Amino acid sequence: MIERTIRSPFFMVVYTGLMLLFVYASFEQKGWVYPLGIVVLTVTAGLFLFLIVHNLRHPERSIKLISFIPYEFNEEDEGQQWVTNRACRKVYIFFYFAIPYSALLMVLFPFFPEVPLLILFVLSSTQYTIYWYETRRYLK
Repeated sequence: MIERTIRSPFFMVVYTGLMLLFVYASFEQKGWVYPLGIVVLTVTAGLFLFLIVHNLRHPERSIKLISFIPYEFNEEDEGQQWVTNRACRKVYIFFYFAIPYSALLMVLFPFFPEVPLLILFVLSSTQYTIYWYETRRYLK
């Protein structure tokens, strides 16, 4: 259960949203920056605690605490590597078109500081959704 939660793209979407909301609140000096900071720190500490517990219970499937390889990658054999390759290819194609349109949106709406953060959130959540959909399509 812990591994499934940690490797879930939806957990990372929520975590990314919390982090972007905290950055926005910090720069805009909102009154809810401190409670949100406590929530972000609690979720981050919980993530590290879950990683440690999972690694102690399942050393054969350990997840590194700090890694440049995303937690979602589960490449135990050639078939899973192929699925990862296909999913990453689709995400790359998505970014090939999405980044120029995102830059255009930032140029068109320069007076709204929320636009870049909203674009980052949409890009990251779409990336996770495409990756999750592609891996589920081939592995199920």
